[in-house]
Amino acid sequence: MKGRPVNSPEKSVTTVDELVAATKDTGVHHVVVRGSLANAPSIRLSPGQSLRGEDDVSEINFTAGTDGVQLSSDNRIQSIRLNATPDKRAIFNLAPPLIVCPAVISPNLSLRPPSITRHQQPRVSDSGKELIK
Repeated sequence: MKGRPVNSPEKSVTTVDELVAATKDTGVHHVVVRGSLANAPSIRLSPGQSLRGEDDVSEINFTAGTDGVQLSSDNRIQSIRLNATPDKRAIFNLAPPLIVCPAVISPNLSLRPPSITRHQQPRVSDSGKELIK
């Protein structure tokens, strides 16, 4: 990770409670999962944090109906299996909300693109001029 010393604080976790505590601790830059963790809640990596498995059997199984790991900024996930139910996301990121200032929006502005059906598409001649609207 850029801006982090090579010997940044690392925390090995073997329980869900340790995982949750490590991801909430901004002093921990590298969270290392040892073994298989079951029924984990959704977790959020703090800016600059990384999450990795200690070996090829390291995994986090998230509680049914729960999204998995939320990214913030400058995060890294490697060498770990993340399992979420099919209707949820194993890794996700919430984009910042769109802020719209009503004073600068034209009253004629549409925030949705117009839908064009096949019959509404303009016909164009070989020269590129529109024939029928």
